[in-house]
Amino acid sequence: MVGAQTSGGDPSVRIREQLDELAAKLARAQQELAVAREQVAFQSGVADDAQVRMVVSGTPLADREFREARDDLERLKRHEEKTGGTIAELSEERDRLLERLFEDIDSAEARPAKGSRRS
Repeated sequence: MVGAQTSGGDPSVRIREQLDELAAKLARAQQELAVAREQVAFQSGVADDAQVRMVVSGTPLADREFREARDDLERLKRHEEKTGGTIAELSEERDRLLERLFEDIDSAEARPAKGSRRS
């Protein structure tokens, strides 16, 4: 039960736990962003090819294929932007937690220990 008392009594322990959770979320979001960027790059090529076929052939089928490819590209770009926004939010939360942790550490160091002096 010592661990439970330490976690409940020391706010910096809880902050460190939150930082660990945040680091895992941030890593997953960064992986998701890397995948989203690859998908956008690939779909951009697909949309470009479909546009060329549409211009060259001028058929309704080629026109529909281009619109679908363009719509897919826009959807993937929105997902990429959303994921980037999530990363920014997680990074801001990490920074806030780090500031709180440093404040806790500074205030703990400023308090003299009872019955002892540091040199």
